[in-house]
Formats: sequence, C-alpha cells, structure tokens
Amino acid sequence: MRYFIDVTVEDDPKRSVELKGMPAIPSAGDTVAVEAAGVTAYGVVMHRHFQYESPNICRVSLVCVHDNPE
Repeated sequence: MRYFIDVTVEDDPKRSVELKGMPAIPSAGDTVAVEAAGVTAYGVVMHRHFQYESPNICRVSLVCVHDNPE
C-alpha cells in the first residue's frame, strides 16, 4: 500500500508527500507541518478525509488554517 498526505493551508498551494507507512493521522485542532519541494506548510487542521484512489493507494487530505494569521 502506498500512502500520500496532502496539506492545504488556506490559500497556500497544496503540499503533497508520499509516506513510507501509515502514521498517526492528525485530528481537527492538531498543528501540522509538511515539507515538500523545499517549502514547509504549517497550519491547524480544520478537517480531514481519506480517499482510496486504487486498491494500493490511500490519500489523506488535511484542510488547515494558519495558526498565527497576520
């Protein structure tokens, strides 16, 4: 099984990372940081959902807000 995590923080571009295994998935209210292509996305999870794209691919999407808006 291949696992991917997508993190979207408000209007910032989505960051996607392939994981080596299924980690503990953050819940609403948790703070997350994901680095992809040299850029790190930080935010507080508002909601999450899981999608099985094929029998061998699971994608977890986290929709976040900035934890320190300015």
